[in-house]
Amino acid sequence: MARMNLTIRAEDRLPDNSQWTNRIQIKSSSSNSLYIIAQNKGRRGWGCDCKGWIYHRSCKHLAALGLPAHEIPMEVTMHSMEPVIKNLTAEEYDEIQTTTGTNY
Repeated sequence: MARMNLTIRAEDRLPDNSQWTNRIQIKSSSSNSLYIIAQNKGRRGWGCDCKGWIYHRSCKHLAALGLPAHEIPMEVTMHSMEPVIKNLTAEEYDEIQTTTGTNY
């Protein structure tokens, strides 16, 4: 069985449920939709809740992460990417406010 490492933002990881593990929330590249990609606990294949996977067992969301389509088993070691916190200088802080139009 193939193996790979996958690094995901901590906030995109979701808790397991009775049927699925390694659950990940992913944003569509063409809309504001959110999809869930997960690994089946029994068969170890990967799935997505988008229409492409539901109808064809293949989708661009799995492909974007390098995961196999058609429920082919693949073991993945998940790593969480933690957000980076940086101490900003006053100039950096002002620049963020100016370029984004936000007030932190």
